[in-house]
Order: sequence, then C-alpha cells, then structure tokens
Amino acid sequence: SLLHTSNGITLAPLSDLLCTTAYPELSPKLAMKIGGVAKIAQANAKMWKKFAKDTEIGMALVRRRAGELAETMRMKARAVAADIAAAGFDGTALDKFASIAVERADRIAVMTQKEV
Repeated sequence: SLLHTSNGITLAPLSDLLCTTAYPELSPKLAMKIGGVAKIAQANAKMWKKFAKDTEIGMALVRRRAGELAETMRMKARAVAADIAAAGFDGTALDKFASIAVERADRIAVMTQKEV
C-alpha cells in the first residue's frame, strides 16, 4: 500500500497489511473508512453504494471488480499461503489467514450485488 502525504508518496506501515481478524486483541478498525464504515463487520450493501458515489465510480464497476477479486482470492489464497509456509512460516496460521481472506472476499462480492 502507498500513502499520499503532503511530503510525497511513502509506503504504508506494515500494520496496514496485518490481518487483524486473526488477532482478537487488535483493533478491528480499517486503516481507512469505506463508505463511512470503519469496521468490516459493519459492512453492508448501502456502504458500497456510498463508496461508489463518494469515489465517483459506477456501482456496476464496484460489483464487477468485487466479483473478480473474490474469484481471484478463491483461486489463489491457499496456494499463496502454502508457498509462504514452504519458506518456513507457520502454515496453520497462514491457512487461517487465507480462509479469512476468502470469506471476506466472498462476503463483499455478495453484498455488492444487493440493491439498496
């Protein structure tokens, strides 16, 4: 991730890439709100419609990209987790992270298809 600041473009903190769902003691808040919502657990179809309006992106594009990204996540998450585990990292934790990522992607794809 990149941050655009008054000092230029910098890399986002590594914490922005952390799967906080796997660590209940960490805050569930997103680094940035999406459609006015700060927590994925509170995400809904209305939020995605607001996101589309706020960013001036058509809802049709949001729906299409959510579906495409969910499909990519389903196809690749477990393989990526296995590759990282093969490098010596905790395979059990990585499989858990992959499952969380796939579940979230599927959930977002479904909620963006709903009319509000």
